[in-house]
Amino acid sequence: MDPDKEIHFDFFPVIRVYKSGRVERFLTQIIPASTDPSTGVTSKDVVIDSSTGLWVRLYLPKLENPSKLPVVVYYHGGAFMIGSAADPLSHNFLNWLVAESKIIAVSVNYRLAPEFPLPIGAGGNMAHTVALRVGLDKLEPGVVVKGMVIIHPYFSGEERIASEVRRSDAEWVKTKEVWHFVYPGTSGMDDPASNPFSEGAPSVKNLVCKRVLVCVAEHDSLRDRGVWYYENLKESEWDGEAELFDSAGEGHAFHVMKPTCKKTAELMEQVIAFLKN
Repeated sequence: MDPDKEIHFDFFPVIRVYKSGRVERFLTQIIPASTDPSTGVTSKDVVIDSSTGLWVRLYLPKLENPSKLPVVVYYHGGAFMIGSAADPLSHNFLNWLVAESKIIAVSVNYRLAPEFPLPIGAGGNMAHTVALRVGLDKLEPGVVVKGMVIIHPYFSGEERIASEVRRSDAEWVKTKEVWHFVYPGTSGMDDPASNPFSEGAPSVKNLVCKRVLVCVAEHDSLRDRGVWYYENLKESEWDGEAELFDSAGEGHAFHVMKPTCKKTAELMEQVIAFLKN
């Protein structure tokens, strides 16, 4: 058989990898930086590290009276394997968020698995990982991280919890297969990159911020792990304040796929209020 057509790993409709090493990504689109006509938000791409290809997309709101603004560092989702800072879903979402909350957004175009396996990149849980590393490594004097928002994050563990118990064995095997695919060097589902409360994981008391908003969705298969993260964070040595917001009747990442629906407006109201506090 032709190795360029023989499938090595299949996770449709996200990604398909062939034995030749060819990677086929689905749901992939690119939109250029621009000035958004509906919000007036201006975006611009900036290279951070030319040796690795790391770049970010900056978003600046339209202001009548320019002043100092808070900065939000944004990490797009995509199961560690798809998505980018130029993805239309992330781009349109940030145009709206920046316009409504009057912040500067920095959308990170991190590298993706399998070409760049974890821990080079990360996904929905990157905010936690970065907040923990910054807490340990410290920032330049005068830079303060006030809070962290996690929307529909990926966390896991060897021991099934809540709705995970009701999944079929085949689904659980696939979950583990995907994790090992994106992170070949992992120690397993209790790797600190997947389970921040596992034995050997850095203590969450070192989180750089004192406020955290965890957002979950009722019909998201990752919902219970998001709630688990929130509950464990509240019970930990971390001395901050955690909030939980649960979107009833919705699934994973609904806010970027259905930006004009009522539940998205409710979620964004919570996020904006958190950012402005």
